[in-house]
Amino acid sequence: MKRGIIIALIASVVLFHGKVFIDKGIQARGELPVYLTAASRLQHREEIYRKSDFKPFSYPPFFELPFISLDGDHGQGESSHGPAGLSTAVMWYLVNLFALGFVIWVVREILVLPRRARMSEVMFWTITLLLAGRNIASVFSNQSHDLLVFAIIALGILLACRSRDTLSGAFFGIAAACKATPLLFLIDPVTRRRPVVLGTIVTALITATLLPDLLFPRPDSQLWIVAWLNTFVATIEVGEPVHTGPWSAASAYNQSLAGTLHRLLNLPAFDVGPSMQKTITLLAYGVVVTMLAWCARLIARLQPGANTMTLRFGQLSTILCGMVLLSPMSSKSHFCVLLYPMAFCAAELLCGRHRWLAIAVAVMFITGTLTSSGIVGDGLGEPLLVLGTVTWTALICLGTVTALLVQNSRPTAQSGLASASSGE
Repeated sequence: MKRGIIIALIASVVLFHGKVFIDKGIQARGELPVYLTAASRLQHREEIYRKSDFKPFSYPPFFELPFISLDGDHGQGESSHGPAGLSTAVMWYLVNLFALGFVIWVVREILVLPRRARMSEVMFWTITLLLAGRNIASVFSNQSHDLLVFAIIALGILLACRSRDTLSGAFFGIAAACKATPLLFLIDPVTRRRPVVLGTIVTALITATLLPDLLFPRPDSQLWIVAWLNTFVATIEVGEPVHTGPWSAASAYNQSLAGTLHRLLNLPAFDVGPSMQKTITLLAYGVVVTMLAWCARLIARLQPGANTMTLRFGQLSTILCGMVLLSPMSSKSHFCVLLYPMAFCAAELLCGRHRWLAIAVAVMFITGTLTSSGIVGDGLGEPLLVLGTVTWTALICLGTVTALLVQNSRPTAQSGLASASSGE
């Protein structure tokens, strides 16, 4: 009976969001038409990187290939910049549902919950979705691509947690060919001194990146990746904000670390100069990268045991935090990847070994979920976004997972985690 009620609730949510999602695609109010337009232009050997577009396509060229199969009813070339057809919108919704289902399945495969609590799984998913649900919903609201990339990364994480590091590197490389931020997974093999894994990531990245040039070469013989770099990347300097285009740091919807610091440091209360702003941003970047490398080093020193896979999952989830924090542009939908570090925190909370963790989880819930415009209204939600509430949630999440890894990597903690996982 309970299972039937749960299935009915899930079906209701899927159908409701499906209608909203599909309507947005048909009315060209989401991101899907942007991807379809670029896919059509790629097939017709037209320029896909155009800053003059109202919503320019600003990702590496490989990420257009998945959308070519969806482009059947979207028109041709220049005339294709319009709404998606019904069948395309439905297909894209199903792709996102499948990606979300796979991402959740990977969590269930890796994280082991304490058996002593009969309702532990219900509590686990309740806590996890209360923390991460806002950003997952944003993917469907915007019709964005983030769950597709997340699913590729999730497969890499699953393989890495099962000690198939070399094969996992191939999927991390493919994810990096879709959008640049998964390049942060290079930190893991570099820190853990795994040159073969490093080579696999780089090889997969190069192969995937050059594939569009083999299938749809540019008329001017320039590589597509070079066109992307020249159009959107060449003007970016590390530690300095992007002032124009789709990655503008001034936009409240840019919740990257650089974007939030740019807005905060230009408030009247601070109003620091460009030089000091760059210094502060670089220091913040350095702290985040150091934490990612530190976590990788902690896990590399562990002896194989019952909890190794769980801790490896936590360590790799810190890189997901780094992806959204260190990107020049991170919208709310990009933060759907926080599902994994938040799931790690929820599992640790149910194990009951860290009293301080309940406070950290509560703060994440307040800064993340409770600041949503859907709860507090646009009048308060927009100013809170300017202050970077989503950014601070990611930073708190990163700090929390790092602290958990430090505590759980100690020999006494490892034996305790193994006992909790086995229900002893």
